[in-house]
Amino acid sequence: MIKKIAVTSLISLALSTSLFSQELYVKLGLGTSSVDSKIDAINFTSEKMLTLAIGTKIQAFDIEVEYTYERNKWNISAANSSTGAALNGKGKNHNLMINGFYNLDLDSDFTPYAGLGLGGANYDDGSNDESAFVYQAMLGVNYALTKEFDLGLEYRYKDSNTNTDLSSNNILFVTKYKF
Repeated sequence: MIKKIAVTSLISLALSTSLFSQELYVKLGLGTSSVDSKIDAINFTSEKMLTLAIGTKIQAFDIEVEYTYERNKWNISAANSSTGAALNGKGKNHNLMINGFYNLDLDSDFTPYAGLGLGGANYDDGSNDESAFVYQAMLGVNYALTKEFDLGLEYRYKDSNTNTDLSSNNILFVTKYKF
């Protein structure tokens, strides 16, 4: 119940503050996702990650709503399988997040930033379909190509409360267009 109230409050805050902002933006990120599980028998292969966000800048802060799609492959060796046979498959992860960032103004074209995000995730590997609370921490740097267009590099750590306790380390190339 508390999670639902917190997420609803964050979404409301993000939407209401964007009405009063002077700068809206859209952001696209492409990168790689290295998934890990606390269950040692499951091995994941790094795969692709795509993010799409819309947000607003309020002084040194950004608030955004972000959709993330991750794809990965997994396997369990025959030695670790309960059936005695090797198992493998593919998984898809869909996230909807509210992210907040602090941008460090260096009076240059480079802007380092740090952020935190909260939201929900749905992981489907073909046999399991699980929804969970997810949170992430981000560090990155943007370079202003023009007044409206930035390119950047971002690292993020994401964790969830799924049954397999999935977490991931991600590297993204991001583009940001400001209105």
